[in-house]
Amino acid sequence: MPLSSGLVGMARRPAPLLSLPAVGTPITLTMLSFVIWEHSSDVFAFEWRNAHANSTYRSCYAYRITECFYGFPHPTPVPRPPSKPTIECKPSALLAHPLLLLTDGAAGKFFNLENEDFLYEAPSYRHMLVQHTRGPLRFYNLNFEHATSEANAELVNVSHAYIYSFKTEGAWRDDIYNGSLHDPAVGLWIRNSSDILVSSHGGNMRAMKTGTPYPAGFTQRPSSIYRLEDSSSFTLANLVDQFQFAPDDDWNMVYEAFRGHETLTAHCERPVLFKRG
Repeated sequence: MPLSSGLVGMARRPAPLLSLPAVGTPITLTMLSFVIWEHSSDVFAFEWRNAHANSTYRSCYAYRITECFYGFPHPTPVPRPPSKPTIECKPSALLAHPLLLLTDGAAGKFFNLENEDFLYEAPSYRHMLVQHTRGPLRFYNLNFEHATSEANAELVNVSHAYIYSFKTEGAWRDDIYNGSLHDPAVGLWIRNSSDILVSSHGGNMRAMKTGTPYPAGFTQRPSSIYRLEDSSSFTLANLVDQFQFAPDDDWNMVYEAFRGHETLTAHCERPVLFKRG
């Protein structure tokens, strides 16, 4: 974890707690927790630029948390904690940078990569952003949930990325904070990419109600859980959600825009196969 004041003296803003260099030597990252303070907007968990296909991420976790103690979900306004804290509660800050960044030729194998944060996130925040790489990247279960930004996870200018099970949730967070409205975040956003595989889907996430605009500051597209733009080859297979809180029939699973043509899957449609190329 960083100091309460952040990563002092860093030339980069925001800066990662851990930066894995862009070298071709395999590495293993395992059994680490990355703690980011909710009052900090200029620190994120890690940057992965290692380019070896056999590099491995396993049994790690990154999350944001308050530095002082009080109940969860966070009450508003924040009261004094029931027991006197050793550190005063600082004002929370919107994080606009991805928590996890895979970039610049990143490759490797990732096991059980997860995040469930949903507080103090700007529209540009992502639990995970993957960009500018030809991989290969293999994800053995991705689980990103509850983001209040534009998307839980995003792939931009990526090829040879294979996701063996993707899970995402949203409804219970909406029940608490939005009066059971639909989750504004896209589950997975894929842009300008090729050779992408998502082999299965799970979780109780539902998209914004069909025809409902996204919040101010969000990219306006037809609402969906999966959003694909200008991506030449991909396979989405077995997109069957775990279960739904009512209403469960007024949202859409997949939106695709490709060379001026748009496709939106129908209400209640859980595609066994959605494929291009």
